[in-house]
Amino acid sequence: MKKRFISVICVILASVFLLSGCDKKISVTPNEKGFYDEKNNIQYVPCSALAVRPVYEASEKDEYATDGKNVYYKIQFEDPKRFICDKQEGVSFVYRNAELDDITIASFHPISAQIYLGDTTYLSTFYCEQKYLPDDLKDENAPDDSALVYAIRDALIKDEAVYVGEENMSDKNVYYIRMLSAVYPGLYYLVVFFTDVKGEAYLVDRGTGKTVVCPDIVKARMVNT
Repeated sequence: MKKRFISVICVILASVFLLSGCDKKISVTPNEKGFYDEKNNIQYVPCSALAVRPVYEASEKDEYATDGKNVYYKIQFEDPKRFICDKQEGVSFVYRNAELDDITIASFHPISAQIYLGDTTYLSTFYCEQKYLPDDLKDENAPDDSALVYAIRDALIKDEAVYVGEENMSDKNVYYIRMLSAVYPGLYYLVVFFTDVKGEAYLVDRGTGKTVVCPDIVKARMVNT
């Protein structure tokens, strides 16, 4: 179900065309902003580094550019003239064409989410509305968790930021929420859910660091994940 869902989000939902691979990597030049692709006249700068990441891990076949030291990769279902990524141990960071606005939780327009324990242990999915699915996958009995996704989005955008001191932090009930989007099918936006020592639940936008009180409907679902 997980692989099928990701395929639906990444292939069906977006009007994005993959560019064919090239035999030789493009040369880019590091600078104080990020790095520059002289061939295509593109300045790449980092996205919100801790929030925006590629859905799929890049492989050797995805190699796109190099600065002579580092290699940068195409992101599946994203145009490399818009977004590319590096590949570090344990995490990949995404770089955007500087002419594009940085991605925020609002502009990302999340429609579904996947819940992880840590970076790699998949637990469950919050499923999107039926309207985002192709006709052959629509099912009136299929789960629709969009209210949870939109509650997370709205809380991080609209609610007042709160502070949780380290003395109140708990190592229990800490989950990573990978928000998925039809606008950026090859990327996810990372949100963290955690509870404090009193059992109060919070959400953290990893792009801005903003922490808000978690909506009750999300908390009820998360603590039973």
